[in-house]
Amino acid sequence: SDVGLGNVDNTSDINKPVSTAQQTAIDAKVTDAIVDGVTTVAPSQNAVFDALVLKRKNRSNYVLVQSASDLPAAISGNRTLANNTTYEINGTVVVSDTITFGTSNIIYGVDKSDDKLVYTGTSTMFINSNKDCTIRNCTIAAVTAGSSVFAFTGTTNLLEIADVIFGSCVSLGSIEVGALLVFKSNFTTTSANGLSVSGNNTSSDFVYADNYLKGNTGTYTALTITATNFGIIDISRNVFNPLATQTSVNCLAIINSKAIFVENIFKLSGMSEIAILPLMILSGLLIGGLIGHYVSKNKK
Repeated sequence: SDVGLGNVDNTSDINKPVSTAQQTAIDAKVTDAIVDGVTTVAPSQNAVFDALVLKRKNRSNYVLVQSASDLPAAISGNRTLANNTTYEINGTVVVSDTITFGTSNIIYGVDKSDDKLVYTGTSTMFINSNKDCTIRNCTIAAVTAGSSVFAFTGTTNLLEIADVIFGSCVSLGSIEVGALLVFKSNFTTTSANGLSVSGNNTSSDFVYADNYLKGNTGTYTALTITATNFGIIDISRNVFNPLATQTSVNCLAIINSKAIFVENIFKLSGMSEIAILPLMILSGLLIGGLIGHYVSKNKK
């Protein structure tokens, strides 16, 4: 009794009451927990991931695309993207309609091997006329006979196509360069026909750099440039590696254009190697029109 043992509370910890202040703090923590639509969880790896997805979904001018139904509705076989809107490709999305760009659109994926946009129509996958757009970090495939990826026209467009895998495409199609085209760090494989670029604008700039082309089939033209006037054509650090069984491959055809042409690698054997018109022979490669061309450190 001298030390007050009679006043000791012997209630076990698990059965001890919680004070009002403590309960208020606990309730606040639960309120802050992340709800994924099924369960309420304390912050964890899955909860953080769910929160990031929810945050992206709640962004303005943003659409998470997990199927073709997440894109704007098709009208007469065409889906026109909303202006100033970003579309994130999530998983494999199959679309049979042509996609027409609005103003300032972005199409991208988080994992370019897993986030795929597959076109099964027989026309053109992407149409653009004088619109600014970006396509990056995803896989693009136009797999049906008669189809192509691009039909871009216009004299004022700003285009960026980067970190894209072009796989099993019948044709990459054609792009008319307006103000700027950046085609960079893309991988093209098992495709039949390459990219054709045209333009007639002295203020147009075209950058084709750090691309890797391997295992493409048929008579494959990796890049054809036809232009009367261009500002800058920069073709640098690309690798052209066609199949050994191919007998007709135009890895590069530049017609009536001035170009910076450096540090490209060609793995070719018995093929139509490089065609730059007007033609001349230089170190076993067909490279031409050296007036206006800078050729250095290209390897065969």
